[in-house]
Amino acid sequence: MNDKQSLTLEVGKYYRMRNGRKAIVTCDSGANPFGGEDDKFPFNGYADGFEAGICWTAKGKTSGWNSECDIIGAWVEPKRIKGWVNVYSGNDESYGNPHNIDSSHHCGHVYPKRAHADIAAVSLTGRNRIACIEIDVLEGAGLEGEVA
Repeated sequence: MNDKQSLTLEVGKYYRMRNGRKAIVTCDSGANPFGGEDDKFPFNGYADGFEAGICWTAKGKTSGWNSECDIIGAWVEPKRIKGWVNVYSGNDESYGNPHNIDSSHHCGHVYPKRAHADIAAVSLTGRNRIACIEIDVLEGAGLEGEVA
């Protein structure tokens, strides 16, 4: 989140942490009647992939610097992408390389059904389809180096 946006944590709501993981705030311990450091991190909760709980400030921070566990916004469920992808040989001169990618294979559109992918492969004369792969992934998966 940038400084111009405000974030108000609420118990029972899901949030996105800086590392992209899903977190939930489970408790607001409120102000410490005895003072001290506890006032700085009144929100407690859990995050996907972490065994221990996490404490946050009212602004979603876990420390004085940017941490992978800082809350940066509300959680939005990623879109599921299901379908079929044709893979074409990169040596195919008619396909070209519009993004100047140094690769021997290219993929294109995600088709909802295998039959649609087959029709597209046949209709694109001059292309050399080498595979048709079924995919079922969450949008953004694999883009930050994580392994599914």
